[in-house]
Amino acid sequence: MSNQLNPSLKSHYAYLKKLECFALEQQIKNPSTPTTSHLASITGNEIVWQIELPIQKPCFMRSIIGGLEDEYFVVHVDAKRFYYYWLLSSVNPSDRSRPNHCVLLKDMPQDYKFNDAIKGFADCVGNPVPLALAFADHAFGNPYIGFTNGVTRTMWLLVQGVKSFPIEVHGENSAKQLYELAGIGESPMSYRQLKIKHNVQTPSYLSS
Repeated sequence: MSNQLNPSLKSHYAYLKKLECFALEQQIKNPSTPTTSHLASITGNEIVWQIELPIQKPCFMRSIIGGLEDEYFVVHVDAKRFYYYWLLSSVNPSDRSRPNHCVLLKDMPQDYKFNDAIKGFADCVGNPVPLALAFADHAFGNPYIGFTNGVTRTMWLLVQGVKSFPIEVHGENSAKQLYELAGIGESPMSYRQLKIKHNVQTPSYLSS
């Protein structure tokens, strides 16, 4: 969307982002911590999460567990804090690459793939939607959140007013940084740690 705006409107949109960040900053100073999503089921190669929605039935998302179960982590995030840091990561008008670019909440339904997200979540009971794959870091001393995959899925969740949701993160350091920014509940856990916690065996074809 922003790529189609003329320079003056781009600058104005960046200003609107800053105003939104300021408003969010006030809201998250003394937040009420939401509960984490419910782990609906776990097997040797898949975890299904039940995510509560304010005005709809719960939606379901899944983690596919591959052969790198020590390297991938699940972080449960406070939706409002996640939106704040994601938006803060893309306030600069020159930083508009899709993996990290966050538009205002009111504009998220205009994303060109938003209808795909609607269709995906409409069928999520029988076919859970994959978790988004995100990362966190610090750029020039400032916190930074971006995505490898799942931008529109995350927009859909935020538009629904979800209070919290799980995200997949590659690498323990990145998972810890995301948890420090927006995490709730238990510290990040790798897929292997989750399977051990719930007494789930790794399938033989993944353990070799």
